[in-house]
Amino acid sequence: MGKPGHEKAEFVDSELGRIPKGWEVNNLRQILTLKHGFAFKSEQFTANKTKNVVVRMGNFQETGGLQFSDNTFYLTNVDGYDKYILKLGDMVMIFSDITREGRLIGNVGLIPDDANIYVLNQRVAKIEHNKIYKYFLLTLFNSKAFHQHCLARADSATVLNLKNEHIYEYKIALPDKDALGDFNKVIEPIVKKIESVKSENQKLAALRDLLLPKLMNGEIRV
Repeated sequence: MGKPGHEKAEFVDSELGRIPKGWEVNNLRQILTLKHGFAFKSEQFTANKTKNVVVRMGNFQETGGLQFSDNTFYLTNVDGYDKYILKLGDMVMIFSDITREGRLIGNVGLIPDDANIYVLNQRVAKIEHNKIYKYFLLTLFNSKAFHQHCLARADSATVLNLKNEHIYEYKIALPDKDALGDFNKVIEPIVKKIESVKSENQKLAALRDLLLPKLMNGEIRV
């Protein structure tokens, strides 16, 4: 007997092996477009914290996702860079990695929901796609198989670099729209909860960093 709910599932042969009937083998070129960021100059950054946050390599986490509690760079203003400004929920991918083991290469994250203006830096790409594919792609990009694909193709002995073609060529078994819809109903609330917890943790970390020095020098008493 098959698993409950799968008694009538049909499978067909494909170049990727057996896949559910109605699914298609495509490469990522068919469902997404990569848009790279701007090469900002050092004099455009400011040491003062502003709402203009640059999304760069240092903001990606090894476990997936983004963090802005440290390694954050700010711009004095974003005038003239409208096409590099990101929106809430935009998916971004890191294209360069300085870790020896390539722990970051190809990792993705979602732009958080807060008051900041996030701007796309070079060697980071925004992934443009039909919204129905968002959570499917997020799950795919966080998979071990995709990470191994990126590692095998990234060049350079010191800094690992990906090219657009390395992403576009990746082949997937693409679910039909009904399956994608069912998948999204399950995964979307989970992802939103994870992102909410991450955001709250970063706010708490920022508050800790603000209050701890004051506690240590006696400005605050408990």
